[in-house]
Amino acid sequence: MRPVNESISPLQGDLPEAPNDSKDKIAAVHDKSPKMYARNEQMHLLKQQKLSQVLGSPPLGGDLPIPSGSGLVASSRGKVDVSEVSNVIPISEIKISRIDLANHVSLQIFSAEKIRDNKNVILFLHGGPDLSYNSDFDRLTSWSLAHGYPLVAPEIAGSDKPGLTSTSDSFTNPPNYVRDFQAVIQYLRQQSDFKEKAFCVIAHSWGGFQLASFLTDKSVASEDKNFIKQIVFMSPNLDSAHTRIFEMHDRIGGPTFEVELSNEMTRRHAGEKSASAGKIDFFNNPVMKKNLNEEISPFYRLEQMPKEIPCLFIHPTKDGVVPASQSLAAMEKINRGGGNAKIVMTTNGDHAFFKAGQADDLVMATCMSAIDSLINNPDSLDKVTVDDESVVISDLDDIEKKIKEKDDRYESQSNLLREWHEPGSVSNVTGKKNKIQVLKLMQEKKEALLRNFEQHKMTSHDQYRITLNSLAMIKQALET
Repeated sequence: MRPVNESISPLQGDLPEAPNDSKDKIAAVHDKSPKMYARNEQMHLLKQQKLSQVLGSPPLGGDLPIPSGSGLVASSRGKVDVSEVSNVIPISEIKISRIDLANHVSLQIFSAEKIRDNKNVILFLHGGPDLSYNSDFDRLTSWSLAHGYPLVAPEIAGSDKPGLTSTSDSFTNPPNYVRDFQAVIQYLRQQSDFKEKAFCVIAHSWGGFQLASFLTDKSVASEDKNFIKQIVFMSPNLDSAHTRIFEMHDRIGGPTFEVELSNEMTRRHAGEKSASAGKIDFFNNPVMKKNLNEEISPFYRLEQMPKEIPCLFIHPTKDGVVPASQSLAAMEKINRGGGNAKIVMTTNGDHAFFKAGQADDLVMATCMSAIDSLINNPDSLDKVTVDDESVVISDLDDIEKKIKEKDDRYESQSNLLREWHEPGSVSNVTGKKNKIQVLKLMQEKKEALLRNFEQHKMTSHDQYRITLNSLAMIKQALET
């Protein structure tokens, strides 16, 4: 979210030059298209009107209310009392700083003089890959500033920024995105403006994969991990294979499945511009190889998360990209490992309930209020909340039953991976295919294609040899 008059300056005074590296320089970058941004603000104006009433946030182009005194008061439900919001931040006073680090990593910092001295800061990891923090996130930026939190939005490996696109690499040690996020944390730790701040990291979707990978990576120093004071996972993708099977369920075994799965896994785990480009194919990817999925996906290491950092999961039950049951299972794993995780589930809203064009005002009000409570009064949050109702039970089956009572269309997807990998475990009721069924289906298609080549005497064609090799790999996979 940028002010129309393009007022851009550092958070507090002049930020120092990063030492001894010409790449680690700090630049205040002016938007080259203020007219376009002004048009975007006008487009979001009507959508923001309702949100301003629910959250205490104004429409873009107006003034931002901020908390007075000690901040907002959270109720036992985690609801923010918007009557406590007072004072305003004129749009013209919003400051946006741009910091460039090594390896093309960068940060945007959104702040204003009136909230400069506030203790708490939000750091937001957007999803993707191949996305960036842009005007689609205006509502989140508006909410953060309106409630007194400066917001830091980094761009790391895999972002849709020059030098970062198609660079996600889960095969390096540590993965590129872990290395880059650690560089962001280390930069913030060294800045006098941030040394006394308490950072709440909000990670959405693929950003959740990156954050959980960082927090469970043994090569990351504990002082870097513990710089984070609160964690929020919003619809996080923590299990690569589980998420892909869920999101692609209607295309599994279809004519484009083989290529689509390979391309998607390459984009996420061996970016085309990374050192591991070419490692992913249809057979060598987390969906097809259970061991590889458990090696790459942070879901299987969640017990190693820092125990002292409180964690909040937020997940709409109607999310069509990442199954909500994955967050429930993740919460259980963290708590079983001695951590402190809670969850808020909503029976409305989709995967990106806070983004332009997809926003649900009431869902955003519930979820963002819970984040505010996590920061200011974590004891006010129930362990499990479905919409506004506390679920005072710990058994996942009972929680799923409670969700089903409130959302009769909800279907737990917690057994998707087991059904995928184990022959005979797929229910005829669900109609989902498992790996054996898909491989047999592909075998039939490859054999038919080979017969077609042979009938037309085209056995010297390159595609014939490629198909022949694919068939051999399929048969080998079926045998093992």
